[in-house]
Amino acid sequence: MNTQPLEVIDFSKGITDYYIDGKQQEANTMDNLLLTPNKKPITRSGSVIVNDQLPLGLFRVNKLTELQKVILAFQDKRCYRDNSGVWAEILGPTSGTFLPAGDSNSVIIDTAWQKHLLFTSDTFISPQKLFVDSGGIYRVRNAGLPDLPAGISITNPAGVGSSYLYAFCLSYSYTVGTVTYLDRGPVFYYPTVVTGGAINAGNTDTVTLPTTYAVPENWDVASWKVEIYRTTDVGSILYKLAEVVFGTASYIDNTPDTDVVNNESIYTTGNIASNETPPKAKYVHAVNDYCYWARYKDGTEEFFSTVLQSKAGDPDSVPRGFYADTEQPITGLSSIYDRPLVFCEKYIYRIDNFYGDDFSGGMILRRIDDEAGCISAQSIIRTHLGIFWAGTQGFYWSDGFRVVNISMHLNKSYQKFIVNQTRKNRIAGTFDANNHRVYWSLCKDDAGNEPDMGYVLDLRFPFLPNDNTTGGCFTVVNGGTYFYPTQFLAIDAYVYRGDIRGYVLKHGIEYHTDPKIDVLVAPASWETRTIEYLYASCFLDFGTKFIRKWVPRILISADNTTNLSLAISSSNDNNRVTGTLKPIRYKNNITWGDVLPLWGDPEALWNSQGLIEQWRRFPSGGLRCNYKQVIFQNAEVTIVNSTLLGTATVNAVANTATLGGTFNWIPGIVDYYISFKYDNYTRKFKILARTPTTITYEDLSNNDPQTVGPWDWIITGKPKGEVLLLNGYVIHWAFISKSQTPFSASSLGGNP
Repeated sequence: MNTQPLEVIDFSKGITDYYIDGKQQEANTMDNLLLTPNKKPITRSGSVIVNDQLPLGLFRVNKLTELQKVILAFQDKRCYRDNSGVWAEILGPTSGTFLPAGDSNSVIIDTAWQKHLLFTSDTFISPQKLFVDSGGIYRVRNAGLPDLPAGISITNPAGVGSSYLYAFCLSYSYTVGTVTYLDRGPVFYYPTVVTGGAINAGNTDTVTLPTTYAVPENWDVASWKVEIYRTTDVGSILYKLAEVVFGTASYIDNTPDTDVVNNESIYTTGNIASNETPPKAKYVHAVNDYCYWARYKDGTEEFFSTVLQSKAGDPDSVPRGFYADTEQPITGLSSIYDRPLVFCEKYIYRIDNFYGDDFSGGMILRRIDDEAGCISAQSIIRTHLGIFWAGTQGFYWSDGFRVVNISMHLNKSYQKFIVNQTRKNRIAGTFDANNHRVYWSLCKDDAGNEPDMGYVLDLRFPFLPNDNTTGGCFTVVNGGTYFYPTQFLAIDAYVYRGDIRGYVLKHGIEYHTDPKIDVLVAPASWETRTIEYLYASCFLDFGTKFIRKWVPRILISADNTTNLSLAISSSNDNNRVTGTLKPIRYKNNITWGDVLPLWGDPEALWNSQGLIEQWRRFPSGGLRCNYKQVIFQNAEVTIVNSTLLGTATVNAVANTATLGGTFNWIPGIVDYYISFKYDNYTRKFKILARTPTTITYEDLSNNDPQTVGPWDWIITGKPKGEVLLLNGYVIHWAFISKSQTPFSASSLGGNP
């Protein structure tokens, strides 16, 4: 029978929920596979631990961010930075925690402005800002400055005929690198006109000042100054008299008008808005030298639908008159290029225009969508191609003018990720600019609410729905119980992930395994784990459903990146008939320093190169079908056996196997399986621990050899460190017969 090829070499449409009749470029499953620029799936990068466990211990990492490419990891209210291989806690000016309140479930939002980071939280904390000063010290401070405490009083100068007005504000000077910044707080206008004779060296008044602040949090009270301003006699312009260190009890004013007019005027001169402390808001975002704050509390009252704008160039000075109201509760803030965006439960707004510092202008809210909404502020990711986020019905994209759902082909899966508010809140993303990918952490396990997988959107391929594609190219990253990505963070060539057990892991192309996280063991002693990939194609109908097909064989082509153990299986007609093909076992590559293969292994060829291309026949009993699906995954193969290392003696009580002779057990065999010749290698026992000469294995049913031996043995498993780079596959097929029984009179119950 003449066959024809069905060639699959383009995988750029990623996964879909609608895998019956899916396109060749789509897949039912692509776990732990990312795409190369030429549309080929490759095993995702492995990972290693960054430093050690965070100092707080077994607390989830609830925030990852970076300042000047230094990793910042949050646990509870605490923040730690990567300090040359050690986690160093960033403390406030009086050794207080980074955040005034919250816990490891808090949703922390940050935004960058001129080498500062500003932080808010869903616990409505006082906003914090972080910077590195001229001495290279990381400083966290409450953002902005507060009102002056109560307690200011002024005595009248002797005499009559003159009157003066006074005003005050706090100020704070600090450095970021070589740049000096000056914060000024809200202006306090002394409510009483000071009257008496003209003020001069011989005729003074006394200004009594407050000396303490009740709730210092992370304000650097010891570095505050109190700026004192006064008008000239019956004047209206406030000039700076002096500044004194906060804590100074009083100031003697003896400056005559002729001197005071030479000083600078107060910053509100000319109807400029007074600086106000930023609100205790859930959301913050800086763009165009303005900072926007939303969903804030004033006392116990929550302003669900108000967004505030800061003054220009002063992100933590936020006049309450610079506001705009949305029609729904706000769920996030961000921007597309230079346009601020406000996300609500369903509506999406663009902010046009802005408030000038003199109250001119104003924010204009333009509604650009009525249904998309945003369910997680941490999911909002800005890229060079637009902004992406998790919405009510899937993942969305916008250019600031239109909004498009890019995951309609995954809407069944998406609903499982958002079954409750906790799961929604914990969707968090990052943009890997080096590889043009967006990562989101998601929860798929019905038993818990911790993220246990990642969705990866590849922006190198079309992501807007059209006649040829239903949406973006998504694949999945995961790793079982050792993979709980509370957050992803991309910095240059690496992607970092936080973990619920207080660790930070780093993914890079040079790593081909993941660590086996064990909180009872020092990370330096952790074992490694195989990265288990899974590709399952859509069920393909070869162009027609009307005629059945005969499908005898398949050619698989993979790049010679590492050794490869590839299991191949197939499914006909949505699992009506399944079958397993002979795996591909390629181990011709020898890596310098690798413990396997041993010298003399006849399957290993030195300096072997080229592609890995092999034919496989589909199993009998499943050659005829309407639809065909092929599945590729790690194959379980023989890792090593007693032929190479010698026999082992068994302790059936301790469940150990000890090598005789001079050889040692090879490293990295934990989580593989050992079998013994006593039952013809039928039963497999999981290896739990290894020393050079002894392994400990799991035997829950006491089925291991009850006699010492020595025994021949085989260790099998899915090899660690192997990478699949799938160039494509070709299925050979031919038409054989119509799928339906032809119509006849007997079909209606008539006589033949």
